[in-house]
Amino acid sequence: MVAAMRHESFCTAGTFAAPEMGVWAGWTALENSFADRQVFTNETGDIALLFCGECFADATTRNRLGRGRGDGSGQGGNWLVGLYEEQGEKFFEKLNGLFSGLLIDRRRRKIFLFNDRYGLERIYWHETPDAFYFASEAKALLRVLPSLREFDRQGVAQFAGTGCITGGGTLFREVRLLPGGAQWTFESGCVRRETYFSPATWEALSELSEAEYEERFREAFRRKLALYFNHGSPIGIALTGGLDTRLIMACHPHER
Repeated sequence: MVAAMRHESFCTAGTFAAPEMGVWAGWTALENSFADRQVFTNETGDIALLFCGECFADATTRNRLGRGRGDGSGQGGNWLVGLYEEQGEKFFEKLNGLFSGLLIDRRRRKIFLFNDRYGLERIYWHETPDAFYFASEAKALLRVLPSLREFDRQGVAQFAGTGCITGGGTLFREVRLLPGGAQWTFESGCVRRETYFSPATWEALSELSEAEYEERFREAFRRKLALYFNHGSPIGIALTGGLDTRLIMACHPHER
């Protein structure tokens, strides 16, 4: 499965296993990216996190949570495990970014499969009577499960008619898509399918005036953008001249 997703020779890859928990997992990442530094663990190694995507925090938080977990610089992702130890299952609500991940907690004998609030970082899955398979690309599942190499008629019809597929379906038979904000817990051979976020939570917030919205957007955009420029990882931007790139360059921290 890992080989199917290693797109270029400069991509890194690795595997992780916790046989006593029934977990065998792998990952790929761009060299020197945030995810390239995994697997993220606590100091004793009984909590492990495989992470895809990005999730940045301010330097103070990274240093505080990374200290004592083999990540005193805070540049790696061990601080994420520290946040989980601090917040428990509220950890997933505290993440802000585009991501998916697998967290193995040997202490509590629990495994968590999760993704970002809107499911932008996709996770495809298939379940059999004796195993649960998942991957960030459907082709990884098709590589090890040849029986799935067949189009799903409803999925194809939806895609042809509307350009998208609804209800968690995909183009492939019996391959499903994890919903956004998922927090699926594996414990004692059972799967508890829950979500930590609902769009209705934000939709129910008080309406802002145009001036209030603009002021808060300016503040939030500058604050979050600084996390990317000050994180220490190599970054790049395509200067297409679009609204998004013009906003980024206009708010670029001048000290960098």
